[in-house]
Amino acid sequence: MKTKRQKIALAVCILLIIGTIVFLLLLAFLPGKTKEKTKWSDWVTAVAATCEEEGVQMRISLSDSSVYETRAIPAKGHAWGDWETVTEPTCLVAGHQIRTCANDPESHIDHQSIEPLGHDWGEWTTIKEPTCTEAGYEERVCSHDPDKHIDRRPLDALGHDWAEEYVVTTAPTCTEDGVETLYCRYDNEHTKTRTIAAYGHDWGGWIVTTAPTESVGGEETHYCRNDVSHTETRDVPAVGSEGCVYTLNEDETEYSVKITDAKSTTVYILAEYNGLPVTTLESNAFENLVIEKIVFLGDNLRTIETLAFASCESLQSVEIPASVTEVKERAFDGLTEEQRIVIKGFASEEEADAAWGAGWRSNCQATIIYEKD
Repeated sequence: MKTKRQKIALAVCILLIIGTIVFLLLLAFLPGKTKEKTKWSDWVTAVAATCEEEGVQMRISLSDSSVYETRAIPAKGHAWGDWETVTEPTCLVAGHQIRTCANDPESHIDHQSIEPLGHDWGEWTTIKEPTCTEAGYEERVCSHDPDKHIDRRPLDALGHDWAEEYVVTTAPTCTEDGVETLYCRYDNEHTKTRTIAAYGHDWGGWIVTTAPTESVGGEETHYCRNDVSHTETRDVPAVGSEGCVYTLNEDETEYSVKITDAKSTTVYILAEYNGLPVTTLESNAFENLVIEKIVFLGDNLRTIETLAFASCESLQSVEIPASVTEVKERAFDGLTEEQRIVIKGFASEEEADAAWGAGWRSNCQATIIYEKD
């Protein structure tokens, strides 16, 4: 772009050329020079004024083209049009406007920014309700751009609002604990539970439900007052087994037996007592008793202790069941020839001795009969 000085120099050259031409024309038409006041050409714009810079006008002496005058043309100043929005402002970003000068719309363009709008928030709306244990949240949207400008804030979890009293949800029984439950008022799926202890049985008195006979024991039952379907039973000895004393072993898995007061000359030894097997005949089991016959019921007897039949002088016969696996020394001490012992499970004395040892029949004169099925 040419500078102002260059423009003026150019304008001067042009004016000089024009002045020279005018002077030559005057020489051609005027008869001679006369001294008179300088006559000037019209003012000619050498440099046009712009919006911001002055212009230049010149005139040349009509008598001497080397003589000229200049004068400034004031700057026009801008002729701005209305502002036009190029970029609309948003909530957070400024907008942009321009205006152009009518004098030079291509080059003279003015710019200004438009302040951001700021958010125009609406009311808060709950999107997710809070629960007892989980937070919710609510949102509000800006009216300027509701699809993109969304504000969110949390809603604190409510916490449980427990009812005042527990409700029995599983009743206890005699043997099983029950459950009572406390519910949350906000959500009855939220619960706390606690145990209600089992009542335990409230037993009534014993009632004979199966009467005993002379050789077969009976049974008696007592019922729970809380629930009559809960029962316990116990054996009632056979009439012929009255006077038997049953002793529970240390493991509480089986009983031993002896007779202390025979009510009959025939004594029946039960196979089970209180639901457990009677496995052992104790030492001196029949001492000083008048017993003629001893009957072992069932096949639970396994052991006959030392001197078990000692002093059983009135005994006529006894049958030893095949279930017996051990007979201690002198178990039949003092029995005589008139008394009879039947050994089940062995065919001979040799077989019995091989199983029990010969000491089982020491000091025994009774008649021994071996029977093997």
